[in-house]
Amino acid sequence: MQVFLYFLLFLFPVCYCCNNTNTWVILENIDDSSTLPAFDYQNDTFCVSTKDMTNGMALYMTTKLTDPKEKGSFEQLGYNSFAGANSTCTFSDKTLLGCLSHCTDKNLEKIMIQSAISSYKTDVIVQQISQNIGSKSPKVIISARVDPSDPNQLISYDYFNDVNFCSVFVNVKRPSMFPYVIFATAQFVV
Repeated sequence: MQVFLYFLLFLFPVCYCCNNTNTWVILENIDDSSTLPAFDYQNDTFCVSTKDMTNGMALYMTTKLTDPKEKGSFEQLGYNSFAGANSTCTFSDKTLLGCLSHCTDKNLEKIMIQSAISSYKTDVIVQQISQNIGSKSPKVIISARVDPSDPNQLISYDYFNDVNFCSVFVNVKRPSMFPYVIFATAQFVV
């Protein structure tokens, strides 16, 4: 019976998009990404859609803002975003070749950067961030790995200067590995 239901979902995909979300992330041509909650868990504060996208997905969230009237700002990042850019992260490490941040909470920024440094695997990163945040508040965590050799991989998103929103984009070079680039965002949701 369960296999039959999955078959029906494959034939007739269900697109449930949040009606009242206030932020989003679009991953274009990204091969490796993970979320917490999982992609298949959708409710009024977290939705995933691939509608009208050939090589990507859109993720919608309802961030719990300290000031509900705050307006979001737009950012689009790719590997070339590090060219000539100054680091905007307050946390630094010798393995970071570049770091861009939209985090008001600097402790959360540090947790996210350390998680990205410790692993290039997106599923491990979201689990580490979740464990290290330790909050019982509902949250959405997204991690995506960008290939430095593919200029078509882009991450577009809305961000807020709010303690309940944090995103980092880090270029990491560990001694025994090739460089890798991680985008991670954590948001406390309604």
